[in-house]
Amino acid sequence: MDGLPIYNQNHAYGFISFINPDAVKSIELYKSGVPSMYGDKLSGFVNLMLKDGNVKQHHQSLSIGPIMGSFTLEGPIKKNKVSYLLTARRSLIDLLYLGASAIGGVNASGVPVASFYDINGKIAWNMTNNSKLSLQVYNGYDDMFNKTKEESFTQDKLNNKYGQGWGTFSSSLKYAVSLRSKLYLSTSLYYTNLNKFDYSNQKITFNNQKAIHKFKNYSKMYEFGLRTNLEQYITTNNTLQYGINLSSQEYQPEQYSIKSADTNLKYGAGSYRLWTASVYVYNEFKKNGWILGTGLRSSLYNNTDRSVFTLEPRINLTKFLGRADKLMLAYDRTSQPTHSIYETNYNMQSDFWVPFKEKNVPTADQLSLGWKNFALTNWELSIEAYYRKMKNLIRINNLENYLDAGIDYSKGTGDAYGMEFMVQYNKNRFSGWFSYTISKSERKFEGKKYPFKYDSPNQINLFLSLTTKKTATKTQRLSMNLQYKTGYPYAVSNVSYPSIGLPMFPNGYPDINTSIVKYIPQEPNTRLKDYFRIDLNYTMEKKLKHGSRIWQFSLLNVTGHKNPYSIYRNNSGQYKAFVLIPFMPSFSYTRYF
Repeated sequence: MDGLPIYNQNHAYGFISFINPDAVKSIELYKSGVPSMYGDKLSGFVNLMLKDGNVKQHHQSLSIGPIMGSFTLEGPIKKNKVSYLLTARRSLIDLLYLGASAIGGVNASGVPVASFYDINGKIAWNMTNNSKLSLQVYNGYDDMFNKTKEESFTQDKLNNKYGQGWGTFSSSLKYAVSLRSKLYLSTSLYYTNLNKFDYSNQKITFNNQKAIHKFKNYSKMYEFGLRTNLEQYITTNNTLQYGINLSSQEYQPEQYSIKSADTNLKYGAGSYRLWTASVYVYNEFKKNGWILGTGLRSSLYNNTDRSVFTLEPRINLTKFLGRADKLMLAYDRTSQPTHSIYETNYNMQSDFWVPFKEKNVPTADQLSLGWKNFALTNWELSIEAYYRKMKNLIRINNLENYLDAGIDYSKGTGDAYGMEFMVQYNKNRFSGWFSYTISKSERKFEGKKYPFKYDSPNQINLFLSLTTKKTATKTQRLSMNLQYKTGYPYAVSNVSYPSIGLPMFPNGYPDINTSIVKYIPQEPNTRLKDYFRIDLNYTMEKKLKHGSRIWQFSLLNVTGHKNPYSIYRNNSGQYKAFVLIPFMPSFSYTRYF
């Protein structure tokens, strides 16, 4: 985001983007043919550029609905010279739900509730006609929590609030200048952090005694960095980019905090450093319907114990066949100096990373071939096939042993391959697109191959939009969005044993504090239920004397399909699922000034 790395891209488990769309200027998605400016990850990259505030006029917008509320402010601090942009959003559905529960006398319904917010600010200063200085700040937070209430046969009571989420704060200072004709420099100094957590807060009544017990498991990451890029237009058909990226990261995985009446305990896996220095060069040359992009990225990774050097060649070839067809061929090599601490299941807390400990870092080689066709008026067709081979992958069996001694892990490989088909149509008042992806993502450790936690062999997306009314001052639009994908692989516990828990009272362990510890296997043994969702939206826009207003009415998950986020086995041996986004009608009102 404006050259600033962001490690969480959504709210409410993917239901809402991490940033207000009103602040976004442009988005570039690279699944293949990745320019050498981007690195340190094995997967694709998203380059999101933010708007500068309006340097001539002040503008405001306010939006409110039962799901969330938001506002945007922008305008000149000094006309034609300095501008500001401020956006903020906050979930409201959690406040409405908790308020309604309290009024109804139900404060522990057992229903998951999502709470989130984000704030984004930017100040841009046009220092001269050829230079600009900008300061950008982002803060985001998510908390998916649940409240339950239990009573035992001895009249003991347990009020429990548990949840998981993340928080991040990021800031960057960017300077861009035209050094001379056709040579441009941009450099950014940035800081970002990430805090992922899960927690349990218990209020217990036992033998007429009351106690409070708080448990928190969290992982943190802090990063400072410098990014400098030079872009040179050698000719109108030949562009050269080169630069350097420097960063220092500190990881604090699997930290624990326990608080009760006579306990205040903190412990964890420690703190681990990672330094990265990367240089790159990328050239794009155009001639006679050909576009050739070639690049090389070189990185040096250091984890205080050892250093690893990598070379990453990239090539991207595009050929226009007349006006109707385009062929694309790309090869990318990428490397990554970190490992996921938990490779079996996906959830918000466990999807955290730690620096490498081995002599080699994970690398990936990807080859892709694509075709686009524009022969039919108002239509666009595209097909792309890809294959990615990953080496030096790590599955951590015991995090503490791995971080402290570099042992207790398995080394393996991975494969990801598939084909993506997409068709788009846009004419007059009707537009839409359809995409279908068939793919496979696998891991192989100790000679055993199994599906990766993000493996979803079939994915379908359909979007349709019809403008039902169009005048000089009014626009009304009906749209539908359909999503389907095969459920992710998942490992559920089939073995459990009792845990007596922690003593909270001087005279013993209350029955209600006794828990069951469940063993989770290292390979998936089931899949989540397939994900299916249809959303309908009706939007009414109207221009006013001062600005405009928008009414939007929505039906989310029209079919009421239960889309599980995770599976667990309760103490009775039954398998249950955490389900997100039930059928939900909603509306919002937005006013632009």
